[in-house]
Amino acid sequence: MELNFICGGVNLLEKLKLEDGMGFRNFTRMNSSDFEELLQMVDGKISKCDTRFRETIPAPIILAVTIRFLAIGESFTSLMYTFRISMQ
Repeated sequence: MELNFICGGVNLLEKLKLEDGMGFRNFTRMNSSDFEELLQMVDGKISKCDTRFRETIPAPIILAVTIRFLAIGESFTSLMYTFRISMQ
């Protein structure tokens, strides 16, 4: 999977998983194994296909944005900058 335009969000999740388990738990309000289990349950429903016009946002990022929004009510603007994705 090519992740050129959203590497910031992917790198953020991977760094939190590898470097500091408590950081990942604090950021997502769940541990990484629960996150992976939830991702396996919803992956088929939230995954999209790339088009000629844009690359899709990978399922782990969609899930992380959703969890972050639900956990702390972070604004869409703040989520946009945190994960380096469009506000829409």
